[in-house]
Amino acid sequence: MSRIVVAEAGDRAGFLLEQRAPGELLIEVRADLEEENACQLREAIAAFLDNEPGISRVVIDLRAVKECRLLARAELGELQAHLKNKVQRTAWLAGTSRMRGMALVVVHAANDPNANVFVSPDQAKSWLTDTVSRTDSQAKRLAAVR
Repeated sequence: MSRIVVAEAGDRAGFLLEQRAPGELLIEVRADLEEENACQLREAIAAFLDNEPGISRVVIDLRAVKECRLLARAELGELQAHLKNKVQRTAWLAGTSRMRGMALVVVHAANDPNANVFVSPDQAKSWLTDTVSRTDSQAKRLAAVR
């Protein structure tokens, strides 16, 4: 399995890209996001996917991120637009409501029905193996409430 560390941030890596299971890429973001390191992340993921064509599922773990600057969000939007055309499913993990909101904006702006945002790794794992789109899933939840 492939493993790449990108952008050192003090004593810890800023990003970790790791192919954990066949067809699945885990991206751990371990540093707050500025435009420069978000651009490095986007470029590293694009290069990784170009060299590993069998990747169909991506998990982007933002749980260690406390801050994401506006221009970094634009880079993440470009990343999700790229992922939309490269992989079948994308799951964003975010631990705070602020990061979940930011990730939801990124997913919606990319207009990718096969990308979604979650709190727990178990939810993300379930999503990656499911076939229902984000918008269909939301419609089913709304219909159940009515």
